[in-house]
Amino acid sequence: MCAILRGEFSQGETGQVRKWISWVNPQTVKPDFHIPAAFGVCKLVD
Repeated sequence: MCAILRGEFSQGETGQVRKWISWVNPQTVKPDFHIPAAFGVCKLVD
C-alpha cells in the first residue's frame, strides 16, 4: 500500500494554524490517515 500525506503547520497571528492535505478524503471527523480509506494502490512495474 502507498499513501501521499502532507501536513502544514504555521503560527498565525492568533495562534497555531494546522491544515491537513491529502489526495483522498478519509471521511473522518478528526484527521486520521492511518485507516484503509486513506490508502490507494501502488503498482511498481519494470
